[in-house]
Amino acid sequence: NNVRINTNYSDDEKDEIIKRYVELCDITGKSYVDRNVDYNLVGSPIHLNYNDIILNFDDIYHVYSLFQIEKTINHLNHEPKYIMEIGGGYGNLTNKMLKTFNGSKCIIVDLPEVLIMQEYYIKTNNPNIKIITTKDLLNSNLSEHDFDVALITPWGVDCVDVGLDLVINQRSFGEMSMSVIDEYMGLIQTKINDRGLFYCVNRYVTYRTGSIIKLKDFNFDNNWIPLVSKPQWLQTHLHEFLLQRSLNGTPYPMNLILDTFPNSSPPPGPITKDYDIKSWSDNNNFQTQP
Repeated sequence: NNVRINTNYSDDEKDEIIKRYVELCDITGKSYVDRNVDYNLVGSPIHLNYNDIILNFDDIYHVYSLFQIEKTINHLNHEPKYIMEIGGGYGNLTNKMLKTFNGSKCIIVDLPEVLIMQEYYIKTNNPNIKIITTKDLLNSNLSEHDFDVALITPWGVDCVDVGLDLVINQRSFGEMSMSVIDEYMGLIQTKINDRGLFYCVNRYVTYRTGSIIKLKDFNFDNNWIPLVSKPQWLQTHLHEFLLQRSLNGTPYPMNLILDTFPNSSPPPGPITKDYDIKSWSDNNNFQTQP
């Protein structure tokens, strides 16, 4: 059957994405945004062609994330060799990392059905790239393989025997149980190198897994230096952390920051300023939760 896929935004969405594009250009510089947006449109995503610049909401946020990470790495003069993204979406941010940090090796940890999509997206954008999967890693470890991208299932992370220079998680921790989050935090804090970076963007509070998941309860140890700690751009119900590992300990205990975080979710930022926030909150079980 021929299925028509709508790839066009509504008029209101067009106005909104142009506003976000202009604001992001003010943050990063126009040339940075124009250079890093996704022009290939693999998978025919919904998008807007704006003065020959391809705009997609998800992609714009990934350009912002890339900017935050890249400017910090440039400042520290410490380019990453091994990058791990836990929950990689369709592979967009990892694809940007491959192009920005040429020579870095990227590891995505995700569910098998999502890894298939990521492999298609990354391979289509980079036909000559070398990708290995959990199947390739049976009875072996990452350090035994030559690869550009490794796609690993959550139950295959034991093969990660390399020191990580950059770890990324955006939004997906809130979709997991606290016990699974604790396992990932243990993995990160065991495998990340001294001076390595952790870019963590997650909701203050999530109600998706049958329980309340609070960012303030994440098991951060006290070997982190907070380089960025703030509500995320345009999505102020999420907190943006960019943390640097310091194995000698730091004078900045993470609980001093985490203890200030809310026990219920704030409304999601300026993009909803014209909405009835009380009604929205009540209908979505925010603020009425303990």
